[in-house]
Amino acid sequence: MKLKISKIVLLCSIFVLLFLISLNVEDTRLFWSFFFPLFIVWEYTDWSVNNTNKVASRFRHISGLPLMIFIAITFVMELIFSPSSLQNQMIVLCFGIFLHITIYYLILLPLLPLFRRYLYASTCATLWMFPSFLYVNYYLQMERPLIIIPASPIFIHGIFWIWLVGFLLFFGFQICSHIFFRHQVLKYATPISDSAILEIWNTELERAETKPPFPEIIRSTAISSPLSIGLWKKKICVVLPNQHYTTQELTLIFRHELTHISREDGWSKFFFAFCTSICWFNPLMWIAMKKSAEDMELCCDETVLLDVDEPTRKHYAELILNTAETERGFTTCLSASAATMRYRLKSIMQPTQKYSAPLLVGIIVLVLYLTCGYVTLAYSGKTGKDVLLPSQHEELYTLQECYIWENQHKIPKTVLNEAALQTYLSSLTMEELIGHYHFEQSEARFVLCYESDSHTIIISLFDDFAEVATLPPDKEIIQYHISDDIDWDLLNQLTTPS
Repeated sequence: MKLKISKIVLLCSIFVLLFLISLNVEDTRLFWSFFFPLFIVWEYTDWSVNNTNKVASRFRHISGLPLMIFIAITFVMELIFSPSSLQNQMIVLCFGIFLHITIYYLILLPLLPLFRRYLYASTCATLWMFPSFLYVNYYLQMERPLIIIPASPIFIHGIFWIWLVGFLLFFGFQICSHIFFRHQVLKYATPISDSAILEIWNTELERAETKPPFPEIIRSTAISSPLSIGLWKKKICVVLPNQHYTTQELTLIFRHELTHISREDGWSKFFFAFCTSICWFNPLMWIAMKKSAEDMELCCDETVLLDVDEPTRKHYAELILNTAETERGFTTCLSASAATMRYRLKSIMQPTQKYSAPLLVGIIVLVLYLTCGYVTLAYSGKTGKDVLLPSQHEELYTLQECYIWENQHKIPKTVLNEAALQTYLSSLTMEELIGHYHFEQSEARFVLCYESDSHTIIISLFDDFAEVATLPPDKEIIQYHISDDIDWDLLNQLTTPS
């Protein structure tokens, strides 16, 4: 029940966030940055109930499916309403998160043995997935960047197309690999009609409180280890290899796979593959995808072995040791890779006291969200004449208003020499920022308003940034970094308080 409520709460919050973004509501990033850690903390609480009949109620991690839906919806919205900014949005998604992911994983990798020793595997699996949730931040208004890397438009466009080809190839390969593997498994599969096996299966379905439609169990000669395959609930199959299993082994196998199915690990792997393909050029993402899959299996082991005796643990360890299969696509497999076999068997046979650490998890998420977005790319090679003034149709625009902000108060000013003002602004070196950043208008030190018959252009100058807003019919805002030091004394000499 709590898992369903969690999904509803998360989906509702995402749609609220989309609504706020569509209305250009400020501080949407602040809303999400504090809501999501609180949601995570709530997810990891109430673990004291020791109810083995509800495999979905313990040792689970956060599913990335709602966030993938969010990214897909915002991608479609960008494609429909603002296709020209889609390329910039994708560059922000890839480059903006690259540095954050790299630093985070470089810290997490050496700490992983410590975390695996004292934290539940579900917590560890979620720690690997957190940076992928940061993609949501880059659809929101971020704080002003601290590090700006200028690059030529040709270079940025070239990088974009290289990234796009890589994304399509890697993600396409992941999907095709899954489809091909599923086809191979089902091609050599036959339904299981053995009444003894079906009785064990039905018992485990009842124990796990699984609701229709129930997964199908089949036997296939194309595999050597039990696994579950499929993403959609109506299409999920639990597949057994063509070999004999005892009653106890079948019970453990079914319990393991139903745990995966109840926690939707197939979708989690799909989401992680999607995020890894977005950042395919970062080798740490591929390591994280592998480590997260390992922790998902460890999480299942913890759930299956909850409150079991020592002989059952030994039998389960032997079962894993005697199976060998490499995971492909978005399947969940009972067997372990050679690299993780030793650690997995040790966890099974020598269990230790572990913690979910919801507060630690919440703090990590909060720090991640509040520290991202401070490094960005910018289009170089522009001047104020290109971007600040309506130079192409200068005769159509008239300067209607000029003002400054002091102590949160708007002070109107009169321009004494408009030609000299335009000459100075035209000489400034500008770099167009890639992304959406939050600038308080009350912090603007100099504002100019130009009007024509159909448009209004508002130019706001900050300490080292500029914001150009064009309205109506649609409010288009472009932000720039000013490379030169603005001569505020000169601007004050060219204007006087009204």
